[in-house]
Amino acid sequence: ADAIVAAAAASDAATVEAVLELPLEGETVASRIEAASAKLGEKLVLRRIARYDGPVAVYLHKRSSDLPPAVGVLVSFSGEGDAAAEAARGAGMQVAALKAKYASRDEVPADVIENERRIAEETARAEGKPEQALSKIVEGKTVAYYKDTVLPDQPSVTDNKKSVQQVLDEAGVKVNAFTRFEVGQE
Repeated sequence: ADAIVAAAAASDAATVEAVLELPLEGETVASRIEAASAKLGEKLVLRRIARYDGPVAVYLHKRSSDLPPAVGVLVSFSGEGDAAAEAARGAGMQVAALKAKYASRDEVPADVIENERRIAEETARAEGKPEQALSKIVEGKTVAYYKDTVLPDQPSVTDNKKSVQQVLDEAGVKVNAFTRFEVGQE
């Protein structure tokens, strides 16, 4: 895996197909993966890649100390110094643990928010909530959705008294984007 990452990083390959065709120690990445798959007796597939410009923090999570990492997160960030890099790595740990989907509220598709609002309103009506309370209930459910799916809105796994945004602000870091990889994930 490290050799494949190094080959991809040294190239300008932007798709899985392009990475699979890269040369790697006298063969292609695809043939190297096939050989490893045959040796291990496990189906190995390169399904996704991610490339970022600028600083990138990496967080790798092991589910067991005797196994290789099963979850990896790349975090593209803006910030300077070791504290910024460590905060970005912490954001990667956050993404690995709580599976954030978006780096900001702006990334959440409008139709997703509208659907969440519709479900919250229908549920509140079905529960017989008063009409005048519906807007507050819907807003509360929307904020809860953001806390579940938007990285800066989540409660920090490293400091439960702060949001991820507060932790990042203290370190002078902005998360631009992230990609979460998990063994077996599509």
